[in-house]
Amino acid sequence: MSKEMRAAIIGAVITGIFAIIAACIGGPLIVELLFGSKDDSVVHPSPTSHQQVAVATNTPSSAVMTATMETGAQSAAPQPTSTPAGIRNPTGPVAAGIPILADDLSLLVQDGFDTYGDKVGITLVVKNTGGRTRLLRFQCSAIGLMDNRGNVYRSQGDGKEELYATRQIELAPGEVVVLEPANTWGWASVSYIPRFVGPISPEATKLTVLVDGLGPFAGIEVEIDL
Repeated sequence: MSKEMRAAIIGAVITGIFAIIAACIGGPLIVELLFGSKDDSVVHPSPTSHQQVAVATNTPSSAVMTATMETGAQSAAPQPTSTPAGIRNPTGPVAAGIPILADDLSLLVQDGFDTYGDKVGITLVVKNTGGRTRLLRFQCSAIGLMDNRGNVYRSQGDGKEELYATRQIELAPGEVVVLEPANTWGWASVSYIPRFVGPISPEATKLTVLVDGLGPFAGIEVEIDL
């Protein structure tokens, strides 16, 4: 046998062996071992970079955190409540025009008076300062008038049953009722109060309105400068 034939036989045997190995292991693996993977150029994110993305996604922005903190501070802060201005439980005379407080009601005697002939009229303003409906109960006899000279002025309603009749006025929250004299309808109005018989003494410098039994107001003295 010649050398050329032997070389051909040996080459055929080696080629057959490689063919068997390729069939058993797989051509793709040999190709990857010989030439490298086609995906080597693709850069996969590392676990560290993936974790950083997750943290950045789940962390609220500074603007949201600030808004949340401000909202929490506002909800936690107590809300101020409105307190009516005035005097509660006065121990002496109160100047006209200053509100006097009792329960959820406010009483104000207007600074001034009117005259009708020799009669003197005063005006009282009652307001519901609370958050529920209140019933103001009173008799006109609960209101009196005197001056700083000791003169007591008689009510125009003396001798009339209406002076001692109990009146009821319902006041909703924030509602105001004005109690005042009237020249025409008189006792027909639930808010009517009679005048006082004068004239006022020329020596007097103050009028004192006495309130004793106008709803929760009792033992009240209010001074009107003349």
